[in-house]
Amino acid sequence: MPYETVLGNHELASRLSHTHSAVRSLANKSEFYVPAGKVKNLDWLEGLIVDSEDLDSSREAFQNVLAIDGSQIVTRARDGMPSVMYGFAQVAAVTINLAQLATQSASRFVDPTVMYRSTKQQFFSLDFPVAGAFVREGIDLKTSWREAIHKAFTSEQVELMGRTSSLQDLLFRLRGTADKPATEIEVVCPECKHHNRVGFSPSTCSGCGSVLYATDVLRIHEEVTPEGGSNEGPLGRLRSVLELLAFVGLAGMLYQYSRGQYYPGMLFMIDGPLAVHGPPAKLRGWAQDYVQSMGSDLPVGVCGIEKSGALVDWADQLAKHDLLKPMQLVICGHEVNQFVRGTNQPLKYGKETYWGRQFVYRAKDGRVVSITVPANSGAAYDERGGQPGPQGYSNLKAIIDVIEMTGSSMYRNGLVPIALAHGKAAYPIGMGSDVLTHLSKELLGVDGAERSPTFRSQ
Repeated sequence: MPYETVLGNHELASRLSHTHSAVRSLANKSEFYVPAGKVKNLDWLEGLIVDSEDLDSSREAFQNVLAIDGSQIVTRARDGMPSVMYGFAQVAAVTINLAQLATQSASRFVDPTVMYRSTKQQFFSLDFPVAGAFVREGIDLKTSWREAIHKAFTSEQVELMGRTSSLQDLLFRLRGTADKPATEIEVVCPECKHHNRVGFSPSTCSGCGSVLYATDVLRIHEEVTPEGGSNEGPLGRLRSVLELLAFVGLAGMLYQYSRGQYYPGMLFMIDGPLAVHGPPAKLRGWAQDYVQSMGSDLPVGVCGIEKSGALVDWADQLAKHDLLKPMQLVICGHEVNQFVRGTNQPLKYGKETYWGRQFVYRAKDGRVVSITVPANSGAAYDERGGQPGPQGYSNLKAIIDVIEMTGSSMYRNGLVPIALAHGKAAYPIGMGSDVLTHLSKELLGVDGAERSPTFRSQ
């Protein structure tokens, strides 16, 4: 019979390995269809596999890679009250000089000094109560999230090329073009659903008089659960937005102030696909327009790296059975979408979420990588199937060359830039999470610390 601990949760058995075995046994006896596990009767795939050497190679090689990754964690902030949760989210960007990195490929052992000199890091983070606590008294949790996000976006300063910008500045930059940021954003009032134009300062809804913020356009508060739970899902949505804004700021600054020097040779590598899911999905179209505003003659070098998911599992099976050979690329058209995703609308797949097109590549050393690349112009996905490629993606061959150069054995199908960015962005388990727990208690003003007037716990 479990009993309640001092932390408010229940005592559990110390060994539960039999549960995993039992679940796997039941799953093995069950009958279900897994598209990623089917590699037979794939004659239709033959025309969708191309050799990387046949791709357009007119684009000059990249000299530097800027990898972006984010992380989030939710921790209990008050002993005896497990419903009080505090959230942290952070994003790291690591710049790598490919010429210096290449010198290490000929060495038996990696020189840490050379690796250190070849990389530069940038970092920003935000934090606020996510459940069971509020930024002030007299409001509900959804409003608390809205105010916390607005405060973080206006106060958190990101340094880019010696210049500082707030996260809200980057949001307005994303809504505009590379040369001209927007000055207003259309926001739907959370209370009356009236459409309003909101600038940098908070505004008042013309329909009901509620206070509106430009960050309300993210609609992350819509997924916040007031009763129970950690609200880690909405925090994950926010973290993905932060990763996108980090790219927008860095790419925009290079384009604006170093268009003839560093911009052409920089590849931005983002952990995860180039997609925006959930309530903030409107940003997908903004990102697509923003990237293409930099010009189609020399499109900004950017790609997403997907490490897991149905497409990655299926690609691994193709490589395992040697249906996808080294230095070959899979064009992920509507046939692949229908087979792997199981969608009944394969032509329309991705049009609401992806701002780049997915490809699967197998490197010389056997690594399988799922990459997402923006089209030079137009939509990568639309109602008519979009642009499967490889035509219309002039950066594709140069991106594949970087993937060949930067393989890492640290992770399965790993890449050095993503591994380094992940190492900077990830919250460590154990001691690291304990530190964040103590920090959240101090920020909330509980457990002996002086109570902060900013946050109220319930």
